[in-house]
Amino acid sequence: MFIMFFLGISVIGIFVGIYFFKKGKALEKDVSELEAGGFWIIVVSIIVFFLFLLPSSIGIVDEGETILLTEFGEIYDTVEQPGLFVMRPWSSTVSWQVRLESVTQTLKCRTKDNNEITIDATFYWRPDSNKLKETYRYIAKDYDTLKEKFIIPSFRSGTRIATSEEDFDQIMEKVSKMETSIIEFVKEKFKSRNSILDRVDLRKITPPKIIDDAIQEKLEMKQKILTKQNEKALAVASAEIKVIEAQGVRDSQDIIKKTLTPMYLQYESIQMMRTLAGSQNTTFIFSPMGKNTGMPSIYGSAK
Repeated sequence: MFIMFFLGISVIGIFVGIYFFKKGKALEKDVSELEAGGFWIIVVSIIVFFLFLLPSSIGIVDEGETILLTEFGEIYDTVEQPGLFVMRPWSSTVSWQVRLESVTQTLKCRTKDNNEITIDATFYWRPDSNKLKETYRYIAKDYDTLKEKFIIPSFRSGTRIATSEEDFDQIMEKVSKMETSIIEFVKEKFKSRNSILDRVDLRKITPPKIIDDAIQEKLEMKQKILTKQNEKALAVASAEIKVIEAQGVRDSQDIIKKTLTPMYLQYESIQMMRTLAGSQNTTFIFSPMGKNTGMPSIYGSAK
């Protein structure tokens, strides 16, 4: 509207300039003030006309975008190819994003067995680029309105319906199956809004507090049992080591006991006396061999 106003003013200025130019031309003088004034009015009006005409006649389409061209509220063309395009100066443009967009929602749902769970989910969607004219005419005038008033509410209601068809245990055991169920319920709703649902990712499912506490208690109990089992295994291993060590001491004592005969002890005593006899600093006095041991009795020593 602003552009049309200045275009109209510039056109009027051109006609006014032509009028004064002709009026001045009709005078007797070579170049009258009216003629010069008319000339400059025409020049300025033409400059203003093109300054407002060119920007309002050229637009740009980005990748992943479609432009609807409207004239007095009615769509007369669409532009889908990225780049520059030419349009009527008095027309308006409506930009629609047609690339996939991710939307994350957190909502409370009730399961078939009447448990309330909290679902964090992300869905990926886009408007159907082949039905943008119909969408603009009958559903929403722009992309944001379509998303906020139709797409998000459709996803939330479809998710709640899908959740109400499954028990809590089934949902927790097979998340991928739940994602498929949500897609089946939501896809039809999106289709009626001229939109396409690509996929749904369930990021997190939070059970009711009472069930969550029970799950945590069960996990803690399992952890305690596992700790006790580890302690028991460690104690058994330690006891086995002690038994093995005791058996080793017993076996070694049995071997020593069997080999310590009187003749062996006498032999060792003779070897000891030979070693002592080689010492220069010590003198030992030996008595005769013991009665039962065959070992000499040492009464004393002197340097």
